[in-house]
Amino acid sequence: MPNCGIHYPINPEWFKEALDDRGISIRSLGNPDSIFFIGLSDKTIFRGLKNGWFSEKTLNKLSDILDIEDFLVKPDYETELEILRQENKELRTIISKIKSLIGEI
Repeated sequence: MPNCGIHYPINPEWFKEALDDRGISIRSLGNPDSIFFIGLSDKTIFRGLKNGWFSEKTLNKLSDILDIEDFLVKPDYETELEILRQENKELRTIISKIKSLIGEI
C-alpha cells in the first residue's frame, strides 16, 4: 500500500452488493453530473476495488452515500460475516418463494 494515509481492507463483492442494493453505479460515484458524485474519480474507486482496500479519505467520501460497514473487512469477523451473508441470501430466496406461493393462492 502506498504511504499516503491509513488504508482499510474491503471486500469488493460486498461493496458491489451495497451499491446494487441502492441502485448506484461506480461510474455515478465518479461522475460530477450525478447526484451520487462523491468528489472522487471512478478510477480511484475501481483501483481500490482491484487492490482490495480504500483509503480513509475514500471511505469518508463513500460514507456520505453508503454504510461502509457493509463492505469493510475486519479480519477477525470475515468468516462469520460471509456465513451470515450466505444465510441472508438463502433466507431471501425462501421468502421470495413463500411470497410467490401466497400470491398463487
